[in-house]
Amino acid sequence: MQNENKERKVLLEVRDVKQYFPVKKTKLREKQRYVRANDGITLDIYEGETLGLVGESGCGKSTLGRTILQLYPQTHGDIIYHKDGKAINLKEQTPEQMRVLRKDLQLIFQDPYSSLNPRMTVGQIIGEGLTSHGIFKKNDPAMKEYSAAWIPTCSTVTRTSSRAVSASASALRAAWRSTPGSSSVTRRSRPWTCPSSPRF
Repeated sequence: MQNENKERKVLLEVRDVKQYFPVKKTKLREKQRYVRANDGITLDIYEGETLGLVGESGCGKSTLGRTILQLYPQTHGDIIYHKDGKAINLKEQTPEQMRVLRKDLQLIFQDPYSSLNPRMTVGQIIGEGLTSHGIFKKNDPAMKEYSAAWIPTCSTVTRTSSRAVSASASALRAAWRSTPGSSSVTRRSRPWTCPSSPRF
């Protein structure tokens, strides 16, 4: 098994990562206490591999994912992301650099539908991700054209970008229920793209 791992390309290294959250003091001279959400986690994710974190509610799955993305700065340890032959220590990246890297590193929750705003249309939700990563500017006509072209080509949910997500709730759940992982963190070795969609 070790020989097989050496032949594969590692994409993400997590080394002895600890995430402690301070507990609010209730007494004046009380010693500072901490909640140890993650305590010494080490793992590797290889190219073409999906890692699923499984555990009971509150055990630290989502916390580890947010720590890897530097939404929570780790208390201890190193997180190394390998991209284009470079080893990038995520702890040393600026917020703007991490914003760019989050195009490749994302969380996949067990129930993705819960992260969607039911008051927004499908087109608005697609556009929100495109604008947050700087691919399009807000209210850019090109973004609306891209969303309109993308939906009928790739979506099994709806044929119009103006339809509210709440109107497609059942279809959305069915389409995304097959998404693997509970707080999985991966980078596709062969990026999936929709037909006729721009690469970014």
